[in-house]
This record gives sequence, C-alpha cells and structure tokens, in this order.
Amino acid sequence: MIARHSAPLLALPAASILSGVVAGGCARVEARSDVTTIRCSYWGKVQESRIWQELARRFNASNPRIQVKLEHITGWNYHFKVLAMTVGRCAPDVLSADDEQFRQLARNGLYEDLGPYIASDPDLKLSAFYKQFLDSFAINGKHYGIPYIGNCLLVFYNRDHRRAAGLPPDPDPDWDWEQFNRDAKAVTRDRDKDGRTDQFGLARLSWFYCLQWIWGAGGTDMDPAMTRYTFDTPEARRGFQFHYDQMHRLKVTPLLTDLPNMNVEAQFLTGRVSMVINGPWWLVQARQSRDLEWDVAHMPRGPVTRATRATAEALCISPQSRHKREAWEWIKFCISDEGQRIMARSGRGIPAIRRVAEQTIPDPSTPQHEERFLEAMRYARLSSLHPYFMATEPILNREWDRVVAGKLTVDQFVKTALPQVNAIIQGDDL
Repeated sequence: MIARHSAPLLALPAASILSGVVAGGCARVEARSDVTTIRCSYWGKVQESRIWQELARRFNASNPRIQVKLEHITGWNYHFKVLAMTVGRCAPDVLSADDEQFRQLARNGLYEDLGPYIASDPDLKLSAFYKQFLDSFAINGKHYGIPYIGNCLLVFYNRDHRRAAGLPPDPDPDWDWEQFNRDAKAVTRDRDKDGRTDQFGLARLSWFYCLQWIWGAGGTDMDPAMTRYTFDTPEARRGFQFHYDQMHRLKVTPLLTDLPNMNVEAQFLTGRVSMVINGPWWLVQARQSRDLEWDVAHMPRGPVTRATRATAEALCISPQSRHKREAWEWIKFCISDEGQRIMARSGRGIPAIRRVAEQTIPDPSTPQHEERFLEAMRYARLSSLHPYFMATEPILNREWDRVVAGKLTVDQFVKTALPQVNAIIQGDDL
C-alpha cells in the first residue's frame, strides 16, 4: 500500500504524461543475445528495495537465460510514472500494482489478461491464495495481476497506557464497540494537569479508514455494481457516526489542532495516542520503539458483525512486453514458496499464499501476536475500488476534513459529498 494520488491520473494533460517518461526511466536495456532481460518496476523505501533485490538475485542465479532488471520508482506518484512510461511505449515488462489505483489503470490497458498463463500452468493453484488478495486484481472474472503480498487492518494498542488507566493490559478478544469506546475513554488523559488532553485514546481516522465501522453496522460502501456510493443508508451513517462521536462527543481522538505536525505513527510511538488502526506493514517500524510495550488486537465487534479492510499488491505484465513468457516465470518465482518466504521475512505484510503465511507468521522472536492478522482475514473485506476512485477520493477527503473540523455532521457530509462523487462515477461530471 502506497501514498495515494491527489488527482485522477488520466485527468492530466497528455503533454504532462509524456514529460514524465524520462523521469519514469525508459533507458534502453543492453543484454547478451543468449539472455532475455526483463524489467520489473516497484515502489518503496530501502527495506522494500532490499527484498526485491534478494528476490531478483535468487531468480537470476537459478535462471541464467532470464535476468530481471529492477527499476525502483521513487516518490509518491509511482502509478503516474508507470502510466507515463506506458504512454511513451517503454513500460516495464512486469509492473508492481497497488489495489487502489488498479482498476483505473487496468481500464486504460496497462495490464495483460493473465488468464491464458494461469490456465496453461498446472502447478499454479488459485485456491492457494487468500481470496481477498486474489479478487483485488480480478475484473469480470479475469485476472490482471497476481498478488504477492497483502494486508488487513487491526488495532495497535499501548499496554502501559491500559495498565495506568486501571485496565487489563490487553483488551477483551471479543470486545465490541461499546467496550472499545469505554477503553478509549479510560486511556484519554490530561497527564500534566493543565486542563488540556495530551494523551488520546484513539488516533483520528480518515473516511476510508472508517469502512470497517460501516460494514460492522451492516452497511456497504457501494452498490454491488459499483455505480454509486451508499453512504446514505442508515447503516453506513451509523458507521460514520461511531467515529464522529469519538471525535466530537467522547473527545477520545485528537483533532487537527491538538497534535499538529504529527502523523498517526508518531502519535502512537511517542505515547500521545493509545490506539491506532494500522496494518502489518507497520510492524517493523513499531518495533523500533524499545520503550513502548504494545500489541495488536482484533477489530471490535460492531452491532451487526466484526469487519476489517483487506488490501493487496500484485505483479502484472504489460501488454507492451516482448517477453511475456519470461515475465510470467519471474512472477511465478515471486509467488513460489521460496519467493513468498523472502516476502515474509520483510515483515511488511501477509504473504499472498495462505500456506506460506501460516508457516511464517507469527515470528517466534517477537512478543507481539501478529498471527491475529491471519485470523482477521476470516472477516476481512475488500473496499469497492471502482475505476474512478482516484477522482472521487479527493472530494471525499475534502468533505471529511470538514467533519473532522466540526463544520459538518455525518448527515451533512453525506448530503454534500455523495452527489459530487456519484456524478463522477455515473459519467455526469467527466
């Protein structure tokens, strides 16, 4: 999962897209005539680079006639850059893909239908994957990406804060919304007695991180055909209201002015918030704080069900590739037991192959119960990432910011935002 764009990719002028080709990296690959070189793009920081380098090193050593050349695309706009490279006719053979931008880019022809490769490979069993991860990259029954890693969201919590508040160090594994709020209220404190809260129970959530509350209340984010957002149902409103009350009635979350210039991770690691909703990609960073005793808990049960959001990353083949069979061999290696174990050692997510995930998680050398992420996959759901998501997201972000600021109620948010985003999805505002 990577930082999301602030503007729809294909709303940008063609000249801007083409100007990004050079930055995207379309250097010519020189190779020996007896060796096929395939290019693979990916994003991420130093930790991700090390994992990809190890994967490529292992693959190249065992496949002397196929060599992988990695292309690390840095910055927040990875998907814009691969789009630019595609427009410039120099797309990598294999592209890493994130589920949030996937449908928009697939709709515009960036990814090859992998069905023929899957059908001709008897060793590849789709049933071996976590279904949520696999479905993230399928459109109308066709697979355009093969997931290599995935995530779901859980509650990271501070055990010391709970003890200091007179609570058990770990929450009830079957806690519900009411207990969740009681615990959040108990650990919200004015530590220096100056009349202002300086330790909050829960980090503030974006609208996108409230989807588990909507599902927990029995609601949906969109209709099944993904033609409109359904935040106007009583169930969806109840889900949003749950977090609205945490912000403005219970006052257990920091507002914009409470902890300025601190991201959610810093708020938790410095002890300014006691709970944060996050994914397993954050485990490695959280463990760097040696003075903090923390663990992860399941999502609290809603009035209808317990829910969390699943997300995934995949490898795709560009239709422009002249070496698609070789590209497929590289993808197969990344989802092999060997490749998946390398992914597991990165500590940045759940291996896409269920068998490997269950063999490698939890890490016996750590005190946290990261196996709860695997358990949570039983109730994890996919968000409705429609082809216009990157155009509608900024509008929902903007209107939700007004909710956070106390300028809009949940009802006003729904009445203001939904007509705008549904018009885009239905083609009335394109």
